[in-house]
Amino acid sequence: MKHLHQTARALAGAFALLRLSAVVAAGDCVPSCNDARQAALSACAQLPAEEHAACIAAALDSYDACTRACAAALEPPFVRGDANRDGGLDLADAVFVLAELFAGGGPSSCPDASDANDDGRIDIADPIRVLEHLFRDTGPLPAPAGSPGPDPTAGDALRCYGGGGDVPSLDLLLPRDTRTATFSLG
Repeated sequence: MKHLHQTARALAGAFALLRLSAVVAAGDCVPSCNDARQAALSACAQLPAEEHAACIAAALDSYDACTRACAAALEPPFVRGDANRDGGLDLADAVFVLAELFAGGGPSSCPDASDANDDGRIDIADPIRVLEHLFRDTGPLPAPAGSPGPDPTAGDALRCYGGGGDVPSLDLLLPRDTRTATFSLG
């Protein structure tokens, strides 16, 4: 167990540095997380057999935290409710989401902006929330509202992909969860 505690502390320190570097140099953070994951898994392989599973779990938890920090650093700022990304919040944003949901309209380059009520999904409640905000004075939309900013909501899967009108690239749409991966310890 002594080995595991030492390895866990080393992993935590390595991934903490990577999370910090994600904010400073977002372009290099995903490869850095991948390299650190491989190094951590190699270190786990050197531990006694009874400590492998716990070490791998700690390495994957740290890797998940690192990749979440990368995603946050790489996501462009947006305005909640500005679904069409034209820089304003108006009736056109509600119509844009309705068209996407029910009329075969193109996908938003910023699903996070389309999620006007910030519940982690895009559905009929989002254009209704925009219309209530505009015409019934129901108060501000959840942050970031009014001016562009990062999404303060942790845990939802919605992201933004570049500026207005940009189409997300396939690699940005791949799942981030690495827990389903299988690792051989040799």
